[in-house]
Order: sequence, then structure tokens, then C-alpha cells
Amino acid sequence: MIQLRSLAVAATAAALLSTTPALAAVKIATYSGTLAAGYDFTGVFGTANTDLTGASWVATFTYDKTLGGFQSTDSSSFDRSNGGSVYLNGSPIISSTITINGITKVVLGQSDGQVYTASTPRVFHVAIDFSDNGISGTDNELILDVVPVSAPASLDQNFGPVAATVNFSLVQFYTYDALSFATLESASADLGTDVTYSVSDPVPDTGAVPEPASWALMIAGFGMVGAAQRRVLRRRAVAATA
Repeated sequence: MIQLRSLAVAATAAALLSTTPALAAVKIATYSGTLAAGYDFTGVFGTANTDLTGASWVATFTYDKTLGGFQSTDSSSFDRSNGGSVYLNGSPIISSTITINGITKVVLGQSDGQVYTASTPRVFHVAIDFSDNGISGTDNELILDVVPVSAPASLDQNFGPVAATVNFSLVQFYTYDALSFATLESASADLGTDVTYSVSDPVPDTGAVPEPASWALMIAGFGMVGAAQRRVLRRRAVAATA
């Protein structure tokens, strides 16, 4: 009986060890295409003073619509969430990235973040980080507003990839010295007319660390297994000397 109990506790501990946090609410919208126009003044995406026209690119928006300070949906044709510090509430954008010439830059979207999908069809994603403390300032933006061949009515639905036509797009990285008016970082681009769009789940993090409560249960479980095994060994030792 003790051995069976030990095995049960060990199995429970092993199951807890393999448990990772659920990410059901988090989605990743991915766009890709070719730049219609763009210029890198300071080497944001490689070499300074470089024409970016014709370069391939991939943009991602990792979001959780429940984090947005404002949400709106009719549950049948559209779903929208937006927020950020400019709205004095939370942004649905967890992070966004743009990769050009093999170099990836991040826009957190904490100043202004917007996610939208509609079956009309139309989708858009906005991530903006803006700051100016009187010494230096930053205005980084990644915006895509597109018309895909079709689109779901829910931001929680995986979708695509499908072709899409761009209504409006912008990628910009701009950092400046507010005192000297010197430009520290500058690059911008028009992301083009035709893109590919999709929505998917994040890739599971196989190296995730268990939550503190899970650690406590595992430690307790391993302790019970050890104690049970020590009792078995003591009984066997007593029986052997009897």
C-alpha cells in the first residue's frame, strides 16, 4: 500500500512539473510582404543611409484582447480592443516586432495599442511607443490596416494565411535628443500594397518554470515519497534482523 501511495504521489509531482501556464487568450497576428518604399538614416536595420525599397519584411503583433482598456464586439461581425497610456488604461498589445534585412526591432505598443477584425472583411493592428522626458524622446510605430480576402469576426480565432491588400501601413523608429535636437535613431518605411496575413497561437515555451504553488506541491510530494520509502527500508531492515 505504501509503495502504491508513493507511486501516486510521484506521478502527481511529475504532472505538476510538466504543467505550463495556459495561453489560450494570447494570439499572434503575422503580416509579411515587400517594402514599397523606405529609408534607413542611422542604421536601424543594418547600414546607415540605405534605401529600404524592395526589402522583404515580417511583422508580428502578440496580443491579448482582454488586456485592452476598451473592448467592443457585436459577437457576430466584428471584435475590437484598444488602449494604452494615451487612453489612461491598458493596451491589448503585449509586444510587436518588425524584421527587415534579418534585423528585428520591437515596439511594445504601450502608448497606443489596437487590435481589430471584422468579417466585412477588414483587420488592423497598431503598436505605438511614444515618450519625451525633456531630455530625449522616442516615437516608434508599427501600423497595419488591411483588407484580407476574408477575416473572422473574433480576435480569438486562428486564421489564414491569406492574401490582403493594404489600406495604410507604417513602420517608424525615431529617437532624438530633445536638448540638442540631434537625431539618434531614424528609419521609416511604407510596408507595401500586397501582404500575407494570419493569426495563430504562440509557440509553447517548453522551458517554462512552474508557478510557486506548483513548486510547493512538488516539494511536498517528493518529501512524501522520500518519507514513505524510508519507512519501507526501515521495515525491511527490521525484518532482515529478526
